[in-house]
Amino acid sequence: MIFNIINPSDPYTLEANSHLMAALAICILGRGAYGGEQLDGDKSLSVPPFLFGGHDEWFQENFGSSFNTCLEQADQKELAEVLDSVLIGDLSVREDYENREADDTESWEQRRDRFQFQKRSSVNDIGARAWEYARLLREAA
Repeated sequence: MIFNIINPSDPYTLEANSHLMAALAICILGRGAYGGEQLDGDKSLSVPPFLFGGHDEWFQENFGSSFNTCLEQADQKELAEVLDSVLIGDLSVREDYENREADDTESWEQRRDRFQFQKRSSVNDIGARAWEYARLLREAA
């Protein structure tokens, strides 16, 4: 599943295997201020922003547990993969990026970082923050 991360800065997308993992990643990245919407498949899944709270009720209604419980019980390696999948741009930019042939002289991270640097117009670097969270989750796991 590809989700748009609804935020006031540059457009970003992420890839997740489940609505829960997408919701956790979006909430972590935006600290409740970002929303999300599924861009592929049936496009019926979304994550509202929680600027004024309500996240525990929403997580309970959608996943059967509070945000903190869902986060504690989540597979941390899978959540790190979702956070590592964050990429600047909308769905068409993401598809274009994924369809480009990789340069053998660059690592995957170098290629991603260069792309991010070229496309980013905001000082709010959501991609770099996501990748740092992913690194920290992997270290803790």
